[in-house]
Amino acid sequence: MNRHVLVTGASRGIGAAIARYFIANGDRVVAFSRSGDAPVGCTATVRVDVSESSAVTEAVKAAIAQFGPVEVAVINAGVTNDGLAIRMFDD
Repeated sequence: MNRHVLVTGASRGIGAAIARYFIANGDRVVAFSRSGDAPVGCTATVRVDVSESSAVTEAVKAAIAQFGPVEVAVINAGVTNDGLAIRMFDD
């Protein structure tokens, strides 16, 4: 399909499986992970801690600048205090 896909938490488990799925379907996957690891075939891997909102903002801006608009975003990185993202604070 060749879409620009961003996957957070892509280093292992569900995030890695999601990234591999998109890669297998011909999409360009930019993987975000705290470790900087990602499945083989990702277009780019970005080492970023998603608990730091300014780091995420900069990483997304860089991905857009390099690969164009993000067409699919899979926000997979986990948190321990579940809730609607719109109601959550950066803290």
